[in-house]
Amino acid sequence: TEQICDGCGACAESCPGKAIGDTLDTWQCSVYYKGAHKSNPFMTEDFLKGHPEREAIINGEKRFDAVSAREIYPELNFLPNTQWGYSPCLCGRKCDIACYKHLVGEL
Repeated sequence: TEQICDGCGACAESCPGKAIGDTLDTWQCSVYYKGAHKSNPFMTEDFLKGHPEREAIINGEKRFDAVSAREIYPELNFLPNTQWGYSPCLCGRKCDIACYKHLVGEL
């Protein structure tokens, strides 16, 4: 099968959580997908208020693993819960958008 990725890196550059490198860091992605970055339009000034790593987290500089991602998940309640368990994307899927724009030549 033909691979669509040409290795341009636009996805990695646009990811607010810096979750894309040689591979996708799924724990890192999950935290920022759920809205931990300051670009989340639903984030309030009270988000993680008093947390010692707040600035690193909202700036996408904190690295998450399975343990630390699961610890912060309860704080990532920016929207009402649904009965379906759907987790909406609050990072804006900037990686996908950058990729699509690159592939169609809009960058």
